[in-house]
Amino acid sequence: FEERRVEKTYLAVVHGCPSPREGRIDLPIGPDKRSPIRLKLCVVHGDAGLPAATRYKVRRAGKRFSLVELWPETGRTHQIRVHMDAIGCPLVGDKIYGVAPDIFLACLDHEAVLSDEQRARLVLDRHALHSHRLVFEHPVRGKGFTLEAPLPGELAGLVEG
Repeated sequence: FEERRVEKTYLAVVHGCPSPREGRIDLPIGPDKRSPIRLKLCVVHGDAGLPAATRYKVRRAGKRFSLVELWPETGRTHQIRVHMDAIGCPLVGDKIYGVAPDIFLACLDHEAVLSDEQRARLVLDRHALHSHRLVFEHPVRGKGFTLEAPLPGELAGLVEG
């Protein structure tokens, strides 16, 4: 992973549909100093951010959500989540990006219960990001090796055919 010799492919269900339907997001990422959530990152300009690039392609678009295939070219923390939020298509179920901070902060308080309105905004209890495929050279056999995991039904069901 550190040598960038593993190709990672993710599938995500996002709000809306990216336009264009295929492209590359090349936006630097750094701390979101305006957020009350200390671990939240955002797109930053100038020298404050680290370079980050993500390729994407819409695989299926529904009325509310789209299924997007993503290939991170760099490995920044929350990169896919930050990039998709930056282009106006945050991940479904993401409690940090694409929604007001009240939802994440409420989840930190184990005694707090999310309101029906908060749950409706999230759609899912987890963010809709799935590690779909890893491609790398097998360390013993020296040949290309692919591991693939199918999209879970709870995510697939969000995007109408």
